[in-house]
Amino acid sequence: GLKPVVSGYFYEIMRPSKLFGKSHFNLETFWYVILSVLHRKNKSWHYTDAENFFDISSRAKKALEYLESLRGTHSSVVVVSHTVFINTMVSYMCKNKILDFRDLFFTFFHIERMKNASVIHVKYNGATTPNTCAWTQVTE
Repeated sequence: GLKPVVSGYFYEIMRPSKLFGKSHFNLETFWYVILSVLHRKNKSWHYTDAENFFDISSRAKKALEYLESLRGTHSSVVVVSHTVFINTMVSYMCKNKILDFRDLFFTFFHIERMKNASVIHVKYNGATTPNTCAWTQVTE
């Protein structure tokens, strides 16, 4: 009896359209990722028609705020999305800022370990004191 709700927050990261159908390990894709990381704090920089890291971080923040807003009316929520966005969102949960180079490295390293149809179980604990995280990763 559950009815899925489609949200615009949880779609895959918008890569450049000229890279559609190409592997994440294609040389052109690799170059796009390098440039994106180098320009990660520049709101106005875009590689052709792709999202930049500022756009992705903003969307991850809004997605988490949306999930947090459901706490009063839902005991559980299932989010279905894609590896890159899920990993970015999970990395962002406790950082609350654009990810630095180290965080990005570990986020992208983890992508290879997260296979299709994987589940990451996180729990929202509610507002916390400064320098603590409102989210806990329960299982992977």
